[in-house]
Amino acid sequence: MRLIEQINDLERVESEAIEGISQKEMEIIDVKEMIERETKLYNTEYAENKAELTIRQNDLDVFAFILKFTKCKDATATLAQTDSRVCEMWSGRKTIMYSDSATAAQYSKMLTPRAKKSIDQILRSVETDKLKASSLLQQPSSNSTTPNMPPAKEPVVGEDGKPCIGAVGQNAGNGGGGGMGDEDACMKSCGPDPPDCALLHDKLSLMWGEYKDNVDSLTMEMMKN
Repeated sequence: MRLIEQINDLERVESEAIEGISQKEMEIIDVKEMIERETKLYNTEYAENKAELTIRQNDLDVFAFILKFTKCKDATATLAQTDSRVCEMWSGRKTIMYSDSATAAQYSKMLTPRAKKSIDQILRSVETDKLKASSLLQQPSSNSTTPNMPPAKEPVVGEDGKPCIGAVGQNAGNGGGGGMGDEDACMKSCGPDPPDCALLHDKLSLMWGEYKDNVDSLTMEMMKN
């Protein structure tokens, strides 16, 4: 009777153990499914963040490049003394043209759509600030840059410094011909009166700082994830 009692007690323990094992196996399956689901979500988010980080880093590299090659030689320098000029594409976008062919090619290769837009805004802002300063100082209009100034005669080139193939200059003025992509690839004119180098460098530095903050914040977020 004592042995039968022990056997019955052990069978109860065995039954509880089997039930516990079955329960834990179900929990393991649920946890594995959750891990797989969360891993997929993380990988998706990581891929999106990595792509965005690449874009932000490329934009940052563009502004670091521009800052290097538009650095003022002295406090009174103009952009012309840095071997670069502010030009306008047939699409109306403002950009920078470098006289050195290798620098121009590297600049063109690095440009991203977002950087093009930011550079255009900065150059227009510098032009506006210079006009305001000229107005406050009551300088003669001949010494200031105005948006209506006749464009200087320039060869039709792209931001890489090479001649444009199939330029759309003759069609840009009347709205015909090639599409926006062609118009945005060829320069229309380069202003004869370059903007203040120090002012441009300051604005570019601020924009570089914004892009650097964006890169750092996303990097921290990815590390936290």
